[in-house]
Amino acid sequence: MINLAIVRKWPVLIFLLASVSLAHGQKFKVATVDFNRLITNYYVYQEAIEEKRVEVEAIREEDFGRQERIKALKAELENMINEINDPSLSAARRQTVSQAAKSKEADLQALIRERDVFLETSDKNLNQKMNALQDEINNLVAEAVRGYAETQEVDFVFDEAGRSLQQVPFLIYVRNRIDLTDAVLEILNKDAPEATEKEKVKESPAE
Repeated sequence: MINLAIVRKWPVLIFLLASVSLAHGQKFKVATVDFNRLITNYYVYQEAIEEKRVEVEAIREEDFGRQERIKALKAELENMINEINDPSLSAARRQTVSQAAKSKEADLQALIRERDVFLETSDKNLNQKMNALQDEINNLVAEAVRGYAETQEVDFVFDEAGRSLQQVPFLIYVRNRIDLTDAVLEILNKDAPEATEKEKVKESPAE
């Protein structure tokens, strides 16, 4: 048996495979998987999506608090400016309020900068975390496909979800192919946690 390979974006290999097979009279056992379906239905991926949702919501809540503090400070500064522009205000009071307004303006700019840094850092850290999780999930799914394919004595596994830059499927037709998607998905989700009662009710069909 030749080395097993999971092929996602190598359409030329399909042509080479056919050529070698015809030239040597060798028949290869070819299988396919829907890699996207494997990933999106993998419970670890679903957990990662939920984790991202929770973290995004936490960032939004924190940012809302920051925006409220900025809004309150802007209102205070606006009141000070209105007081400074009051022609009936004494010179001494105008000087005191002007100094306080400058300090308030500095505080406002600092809060705005802090919010910008918070959003940029939070977005960067979350993206890095999710990208690392995605890479880990991709590797776990690929390893599961390889492991199962070896038990089926498969020579090549092609990703039927792979597409070219023109969005044309790389794999259009393979005769006598074996689809491993359902079997691998069952293996991937064998350790999935039990659905909660709420999830079970949601998933059950309406009577």
